[in-house]
Amino acid sequence: MLFILSGCENNPAPFISEPTFEKNVKPIFHLRCTSCHGSRWQNYQTVIDSKDKIEYKVIKTRTMPPGGIPAYEYDLIKRWLEQGAK
Repeated sequence: MLFILSGCENNPAPFISEPTFEKNVKPIFHLRCTSCHGSRWQNYQTVIDSKDKIEYKVIKTRTMPPGGIPAYEYDLIKRWLEQGAK
C-alpha cells in the first residue's frame, strides 16, 4: 500500500501553463484551506485580497497549510500568482 501511495506522489500532475483560480487553484484551496479557514477561501475576491499573505505563508515560508502541500500544488499556486492571479 505504501508503494502505491508513494508512487503517486512521484508522478506530478500535468504541467498547466496558465493556471486559473476557478479551474486550478480553487480546488487546492478547498482541499487544503477550508477545513481551518472556512469557505471564504472559495471566493476569488477573498483570495485576491489576501494574495500577499498567501504568497508569504504558502510560497515563501511554506508555513501554510500545516503539514505542507505536494510540490505540484505549490508550483501551480506559485505560477498562478506570478502570472497575475487570474
